[in-house]
Amino acid sequence: MVHDLVVGAVTGAAGPWYRDAAGEPWQVPSVLGYEVWHPLPAYQLAVDISAEIETKMAALACHRSQLRAIPYDQAFRGLARYRGIMSISGDYAEVFEVIRAGAIPGDAIKTKAAGPDRTG
Repeated sequence: MVHDLVVGAVTGAAGPWYRDAAGEPWQVPSVLGYEVWHPLPAYQLAVDISAEIETKMAALACHRSQLRAIPYDQAFRGLARYRGIMSISGDYAEVFEVIRAGAIPGDAIKTKAAGPDRTG
């Protein structure tokens, strides 16, 4: 559902629907879907975040009230570690569903199931 809403918003914003607005419609070159509540079952882009993991952990620690109920910081670190190992991107990685790939180098996009490679 969220995917459909994002695609609809991007398409709507880029269309010639707003005739009163000056200039050309703004085009979003890339749209990426990120895993928030549930891990993505498949992804096309993995990004090494090993150099940023501690900064991201520090940012999450600023949200103490949210972390009291559910340790999202631990879940984030665990998932990032798993993604780094399984995508062979680095020690830690984040993965994305590529909805539109306008500004992403073609060789960076690879369709991959979220689980381990079982091809042999």
